[in-house]
Order: sequence, then structure tokens, then C-alpha cells
Amino acid sequence: ENLAGLYRSQNDFEKAEHNYQQALKIYQTDKQVSKQVETHAALGSLYQSNQKTELALIEYEKALQLNAANEDAANGTELCVCGGGTWSRKDHKRK
Repeated sequence: ENLAGLYRSQNDFEKAEHNYQQALKIYQTDKQVSKQVETHAALGSLYQSNQKTELALIEYEKALQLNAANEDAANGTELCVCGGGTWSRKDHKRK
């Protein structure tokens, strides 16, 4: 995941995306839910910064679903996850 952040800082979208996706596979295999939430949020932020709004919304929703036990997520109040900015279920619901 740190490698993905490095690629992102160098504006290498494809390598950053690939590394976030690889990290997700590892976290899913190891059942590391909090890391999955962070990585989905980071992917959402990556997509959002590259004007891929629909993909960003999908990733933010995945993070919220995994983090369903969080009262703020359940109530649709604002969250801030993994430097991905402030976002909420209510604000980022797909239509």
C-alpha cells in the first residue's frame, strides 16, 4: 500500500491503482477488515482525483459497507479515512 502511495505521488495512476488492488487481495485473504476499509478509501480518492467519479463512489461505498459497524457510517455522518478526504454515505450514494 505504501508503494501505491509513492506511485500516486509521482502521478503514475496505473501503477498506484494496481498496487492498491494487490494490497486489497492480501488484506482480503488475511481478513484484515480495517486495512481493506483504508485501501478502498484510498482507491476512491485516487479515482476521484483522476475524474473517475463512478469508480470513486464504488470504492467509497465498499469502504462504508465494510465499516458498517461504525455508527457514523451507519448514520451517514461524515467520515475521514486514510487521507481520502471527508466523505459520507449520504454524500456519495450512487444514483
